[in-house]
Amino acid sequence: MIAGIDEAGRGPVIGPLVIGLVLAKKDQLEKLQKLGVDDSKKLSISKRTMLSQIIMENVEYYDTLVINPLEIDNYVFNENLTLTTLMEHGLKKIIQPIKSKITFLQIDKMGGNDFADRFKDDIKGKIICEEKGDAKYTSIGAASILAKVVRDRIIENIKKDVKKSDPNLPGLGSGYPSDPETKNFLREYFMKYNEFSDYVRKSWSTISNLTDILSQSNLDDF
Repeated sequence: MIAGIDEAGRGPVIGPLVIGLVLAKKDQLEKLQKLGVDDSKKLSISKRTMLSQIIMENVEYYDTLVINPLEIDNYVFNENLTLTTLMEHGLKKIIQPIKSKITFLQIDKMGGNDFADRFKDDIKGKIICEEKGDAKYTSIGAASILAKVVRDRIIENIKKDVKKSDPNLPGLGSGYPSDPETKNFLREYFMKYNEFSDYVRKSWSTISNLTDILSQSNLDDF
């Protein structure tokens, strides 16, 4: 059977990294393709949500793995591991229950050219690891949808919690470090509480840069 894996939330400074997995037969993937399963980034929120239910009902197996910011920070700060290594550990964990059933593993590229080689001892079948694989392979597209839907749901809950706990804080935006709204939220939050919440990845350079700038009282640089 064919397994597809993709992630959502690798780059953001806010919220978890989510890995999605589907295991399906060829005819099941063909059906999903006809129903519109594609790269999650091309789909609207409502379309992703609708398709996620269809995916779960039409594959042999599916799963998502949520890696929260505290876990990410632990990997980076305490274990001195890269995000690519964290992804490797996450992928190996999520495929563990069904690895004997996989004859073809398709992964969206998450590291260097040797990333696929890290799974040769785990998977006996063929392994493909390609950039923008979620737009090329239905299995990866389906996994990307599941991962994105879970992360979107978590981000929405974070936004609700922030609004409830402190209505005066600005919106947190997309969670990506390049987003001016996200940068403004982080700045205002830190200025008010002198710390960051557990949903913020403190190991990201965005956070260390912000704390350095605030300590120098030069807010215009951030």
